[in-house]
Amino acid sequence: MGLFGHVVIIPWGGIIFKRKIFFKMTGAVARFPRHDNGPIRAAFELGRSLHHTISVENGGGRIVVTTHGEADAQGILAFLDDIVSHPEWKPGYQILLDHRDLDLKNIPQDGIGQVSQYFVKLKSKLGTGKIALVMNRDIDYGIARAWELMTADDVEISIFVFRTLKEARQWLKA
Repeated sequence: MGLFGHVVIIPWGGIIFKRKIFFKMTGAVARFPRHDNGPIRAAFELGRSLHHTISVENGGGRIVVTTHGEADAQGILAFLDDIVSHPEWKPGYQILLDHRDLDLKNIPQDGIGQVSQYFVKLKSKLGTGKIALVMNRDIDYGIARAWELMTADDVEISIFVFRTLKEARQWLKA
């Protein structure tokens, strides 16, 4: 790779400019979120398009991840990495996953298993806090509940799936 100002040439047919990758062949774009304490890491948006943003609430005691688009395992693993590498993250903090605009219907069962296994690998970084997921559609709620049941016994963080942000926030406060 060569670096020319803010542009990086990628051998497989794309360039990075201002923390985005532009691919010649597909027209796809990958963002490069960067935290002050961590390396630039690509959140590729090839094929499916899970997008996420992270914000901090309660003076650093809660991380809020807002997602939209079509879910895939790699996109979910990317935002999990972004949470635990965030400069304000500490084990035991609360996590609010606002998935109301996320479509989980096409994520395969093995993808849910991958996410569960990866989440368990992160358990020491997650600590003993709480994670609330908010889902709108019945199918997404069911898939999230399946993930909760696959994962909850193997981690110390408390997991619960909700239908509304209000319910999730109330549970996180309790």
